[in-house]
Amino acid sequence: MIKQKKVTETLLNYLSIHIFSHSVTTFFENVFTAKDNLNETIERIDVEQALVNLNSKDNELVYLVFQAQLSYQEISAILDIPVGTVKSRMSSIKTKLKTLLSWEG
Repeated sequence: MIKQKKVTETLLNYLSIHIFSHSVTTFFENVFTAKDNLNETIERIDVEQALVNLNSKDNELVYLVFQAQLSYQEISAILDIPVGTVKSRMSSIKTKLKTLLSWEG
């Protein structure tokens, strides 16, 4: 009977440690996931704010390239401008966005 009690106590100790360890691991996984989600949200907000600082023509071009996923040739035909102008404007927009999105640190 004493041996069975010792085995039971050992088993309960093991289970409580295992459950505690699992709970702590789950807690930290949730914290890291929440932190990642927060960082992604902050980055998305930063990008949205940067886009607001662009003029309407630049926003239109960003929309056509990234949201509508049109090729430069398709955009050229829609806007009735040369493909080279589309490329040049996109290069300029990318430079503006890099400047607007540069974080200190």
